[in-house]
Amino acid sequence: YSFCTLLQTTRTMGCDRILNALRSQFASFGVNGYFIPSCDAHGSEYCPSFVNRVKAVSNFTGSAAQVFVLEKEAALWTDSRYWLQAEKEMTSSWTMKKSSPPGVPCEKLKWLKTLQKGTRIGYDPQLMSEALLEQYQKTLENVEDSALVPIEENLVDKVWGDDRPPLSGKPLIVHPVEYAGMSASDKIDFVVEHLKTQNASLAMFSQLDEIAYLLNLRGADTEFTPIFTAYCIVTRDPDSDGKHVQLFTDAEFGPEARDQTQSLVVVHPYLSITKGIQQLASSLPADSKKVLHSEATSVAILSAIKSAGCTPVKEEHSCIMKKKIIKNDVERQGFIDCHRRDGAALSQFLMWLEDQIAAGVKVTEYEASEKVASYRAAQPLFHSLSFGSISSYQENAAIIHYRPTETDCKVIGKEGTYLLDSGGQYLDGTTDVTRTTHFGTPTEREIESYTLVLKANMNVKNAVWPTNTRGCQLEGICRQSLWKYGLNYGHGTSHGVGHFLGVHDGPVGIGNLKAVLNEGSVVSNEPGFYVDGEFGIRIENLELVVPAETKYRFNDVQYLTFRTLTMVPYERKLIDVSLLTSSEIDWINAYHATVLKELSSISKDTKFKAWLKKKCAPLVTSDTKRRKVD
Repeated sequence: YSFCTLLQTTRTMGCDRILNALRSQFASFGVNGYFIPSCDAHGSEYCPSFVNRVKAVSNFTGSAAQVFVLEKEAALWTDSRYWLQAEKEMTSSWTMKKSSPPGVPCEKLKWLKTLQKGTRIGYDPQLMSEALLEQYQKTLENVEDSALVPIEENLVDKVWGDDRPPLSGKPLIVHPVEYAGMSASDKIDFVVEHLKTQNASLAMFSQLDEIAYLLNLRGADTEFTPIFTAYCIVTRDPDSDGKHVQLFTDAEFGPEARDQTQSLVVVHPYLSITKGIQQLASSLPADSKKVLHSEATSVAILSAIKSAGCTPVKEEHSCIMKKKIIKNDVERQGFIDCHRRDGAALSQFLMWLEDQIAAGVKVTEYEASEKVASYRAAQPLFHSLSFGSISSYQENAAIIHYRPTETDCKVIGKEGTYLLDSGGQYLDGTTDVTRTTHFGTPTEREIESYTLVLKANMNVKNAVWPTNTRGCQLEGICRQSLWKYGLNYGHGTSHGVGHFLGVHDGPVGIGNLKAVLNEGSVVSNEPGFYVDGEFGIRIENLELVVPAETKYRFNDVQYLTFRTLTMVPYERKLIDVSLLTSSEIDWINAYHATVLKELSSISKDTKFKAWLKKKCAPLVTSDTKRRKVD
């Protein structure tokens, strides 16, 4: 009976206790079910442990889930990134349901229609968006005498007890203008001008990354994203002290953060947001009752706005969100600089790991994740990791968001692929990079799969498109190399990346159905291929959208392309040059030459430079069916 088994049993008992206690409250509130989303009251993808209610009841740690707890069933819905992980983590009390991809009829809504007559599902209005509420309400109209029931108190919180993790309690820090590129005062003025152009009096900001960006403040409430729990209201007209910003937070302010905030912001307790928005909204002139908000605004906040006689106007994306995803010149340079340092850290780690395994030293997935973190922590301007490292060997690499623990991990060996997806938060930018390697002799299938994924990665990097092109229009360009072989992958090709903010930054990315890829955006480029129970391959670079140099400019339209930010060599022994075109080989050689130059310039380690030179040596074409690259 191992320690790992004991630990899992303890977690299961804790989750089942909360699950049973949750159900015991149903009768008191007149419901026979309860809805729990994985997000917090701000629509966050990654939320503080303090409000991770899905994990509390199910032990599932993924970032995307929706849960329905009924009297005799507990169903957790998640997307294909997390199917294997959910099956592994959830307690036996749960059933994992597969969420439908975009454009496919929603299986969850079909399931809701099968519920028994008289089903009444409770929900927390602070955690429910207007769009989701309308969707579920409309679906339950098909079930006789059934409805969603708002419950002001969160029923999980009521029974969570002493197991509930605390908030970090760490003080807020200032993100200096030398790295942010724009002062908080100028950002506030930008919002005020937007309110004037929209003839609106208030802008309600609920999303935590928007608030952190707007005020040039960073916190530590979420493990890897430097945000803090707050609501923010910007008024078109200043108050009696000349301030436009009302901030609702219980966060502690560090000295510099306090000084900056006092001159710009009025601070209120976090839980006073409902009362605060009602007071501000009700004080507006009768002819100026327009309040801007985003889709992340909860129905509880919207209800408070409406009760004050105001008209909430939803913007698909707030003015701050739009500004945040287009990096200014200082932010762009910061991304270039931090990726150079990050690339050196990751490459030094890969050299170390290669040496350890060659010497017969046992290194586990967890130990490798800790070691790569130490290399990053030694870099200038490092703040933290940008997410928990996905350090995965052999079949674990097929679990797309696998994360090893000290008590549940494999020893890395020479018999399969090793996939490392990791990144760092630096004051001048955020990184996210995946490299797949092999410390022994790869199989023909592993080599073929890696090469096809590398070709897909290059398809994205070398794409050229006219302005106003949506990210989804590049998706097929990426996957062509895999589709030709009847292969595919079940996750998105791309996501936006924040600047010293969330490693997932919306709304931009390849595959996004609505967002346009504009100059200055930073997105990931991460195709992959996975065989459940055997191996996984993913190659990920971050890309900066830049102007493309084209021979012509039809109708005077600007064309765009990508500049690769990530500076880490590819795995040579997994490349089959016979599957590459001459232009693809030329691009890899040029990329490796850049990596060699950039990383060598910031390292004095002669051993590392020699290793790097070998890894970045030019690929040579061959007439043989496949040339193994040494």
